[in-house]
Amino acid sequence: MYHYEQLSQLPKKLTVTQIAKSSNARTITTQKVTPRFLSSSEMTPSQKGLALHAFMQYADFSNAKISVKDEINRLFENRFISKSQADSINVKKIEAFLQSGLFNRIMNASKVYKEYKFNYEIDAGEVFSGIAGEFKDEKILIQGIADCIIVEENMITIIDYKTDYESSQQVLINRYQNQLQIYKQALQQELQMPVRECLLYSTHLETQISVSANN
Repeated sequence: MYHYEQLSQLPKKLTVTQIAKSSNARTITTQKVTPRFLSSSEMTPSQKGLALHAFMQYADFSNAKISVKDEINRLFENRFISKSQADSINVKKIEAFLQSGLFNRIMNASKVYKEYKFNYEIDAGEVFSGIAGEFKDEKILIQGIADCIIVEENMITIIDYKTDYESSQQVLINRYQNQLQIYKQALQQELQMPVRECLLYSTHLETQISVSANN
């Protein structure tokens, strides 16, 4: 009877953000923490993270390369971002990203997907380690959004922007490795292309970080 109670309690659908770190789940963390990248005492870290991702999603990078401030203003005038979001964006951090090698790869890629939504079925046993053996193959639908995907030579690179105020690259890798593993499995299946690499871009460190996401 206990086993069937386990089955009845299994969710049919999860978002990546709902898969939390615990003794009964693999670590897949997507919380956006932005204490220094977006500086406004009136906005919460979560709201500041949304402002960053809105800029990255809607910005015309060619325009931003000329003037980040003008591009922020354009997004505000066209109602892609609010006034408080526009005011919160740290222009220097955006400019650092626009000077990076990763930005050049994005601009030169054969195809770019921003904020790419995906659905992916995963075995319950891959998410919940304590589940009974006969239910490990039960399917759970995972929903996620990849910040940026670039296609180069018919291979994809997954890019996840992180605003955590964290100075250790290894901490960031440990924090987000399992998240990117699910992204890799889902996206190579959906896009029918192999994944070249998975990258974090730390706005605090102003650098890209390669993350191993082996299946």
